[in-house]
Amino acid sequence: MAKPEPKIPQSELAGRLQVFMLLRVAFVSLLLGTSIFIQIKENQTYFGYIQTFHYLLIVFVYFLTFVYVIILKWSKNLLWFAYLQLLVDTLFVTAIIFSTGGIESIFSFLYVLTIINASIILYRRGGFIISSCSSILYGLLLAFHYYNIIKPLGSKGTYGAEYRSFHLFYVILVNIAAFYLVAYLSSFLAEQVKKGRVELDAKQIDIDKLEVLNESIINSISSGLIALDDHNCIILFNPAAEEFFETRANHVFGRQIEQAFPFLTDYLSDIGFSSIEKNEKNPSFINIPYLKRNNKNIFSGFPWPRSEFYQEIRKDIS
Repeated sequence: MAKPEPKIPQSELAGRLQVFMLLRVAFVSLLLGTSIFIQIKENQTYFGYIQTFHYLLIVFVYFLTFVYVIILKWSKNLLWFAYLQLLVDTLFVTAIIFSTGGIESIFSFLYVLTIINASIILYRRGGFIISSCSSILYGLLLAFHYYNIIKPLGSKGTYGAEYRSFHLFYVILVNIAAFYLVAYLSSFLAEQVKKGRVELDAKQIDIDKLEVLNESIINSISSGLIALDDHNCIILFNPAAEEFFETRANHVFGRQIEQAFPFLTDYLSDIGFSSIEKNEKNPSFINIPYLKRNNKNIFSGFPWPRSEFYQEIRKDIS
């Protein structure tokens, strides 16, 4: 059974289309603009001699991008709008190949870029649709050129006498195979990235839920709970501890426990590894006197760590 196509949120699709339009303008400006500059210096480029048609291509892209921006702002069905842009780009690539020699043109790789864009934006279905359109247009262009039905700009002559038909068939077949291979690989990678992002978002939701549950449990504990980091700085101070020590958590958070509660200094120094290992019969809890603000002296019970527990920690660390 075929896997369903990943659903693309409208906001995410709109962001991809905006980046796509920007890259299109930048690439075409660089490609055709550089060729015009080279022609001024060298009198000829890979486009052959720059003609009016080449300038029209640049103007066409700029005008089309302006139209796309307006449509993107008001369109409610961005999926069909994305397909429209990609199909127009396929036609545009065909026009570039036509204007640069047809069979001679070196710009057939531009189809590959369009197919990669389709796979990233629309995943596998989009990639295969655009690769099919590219195959049809490229095959027809080369066949019409071969049989002299059309004469591409910059073409040096006829190819019916220069090449045999199987050569043309081989060129078209290799390019079509490359188009579909690129569509499959790029869409596979795009779907894997999408799948990983979805799984990561799901795990983040689970982590957020666990944090909320953990905070709820800690806040509901009737006993005071204090957690320290590796530097003995307070990183957790629950409401029961606030009530017992008559201080707010934000007053002690991030401070070393010896600074926040000096009366615990002796207690903390007595639970070092060496003292624990010397005394295997330490009690589970010890009572420490604490003077509250009303000058009432009470005893607070603190757990005394067992030596076996610290020995296990030391084994894991070593």
